[in-house]
Amino acid sequence: MLDEYTNQDIKIKQIIGKDEYGDIQTEIKTIKGRLQFKNKIVANAEGQQVTSSATLYTKENLKLTDYIVYNNKEFKIIAISEIVGLDGNIEFREVYV
Repeated sequence: MLDEYTNQDIKIKQIIGKDEYGDIQTEIKTIKGRLQFKNKIVANAEGQQVTSSATLYTKENLKLTDYIVYNNKEFKIIAISEIVGLDGNIEFREVYV
């Protein structure tokens, strides 16, 4: 069911390390997901309540250090919720930016 819903191509900017000069190296990859813009209050990694401007629904394993690239703007990921099915496996993730 989620596969039919997550039909958008979403660009993700990921930090892959540092070069010999200490500059951060990144790469952009495209994943499948559904990006919905709607303000919502969520708890970030430090437990503080922050306002999220969008939610990305995806099966991909993203990190809090990643960015979503949309309309040439980068949105920092502030929280990730894993949705677990009845079998105990992760069905999908809700990623808040």
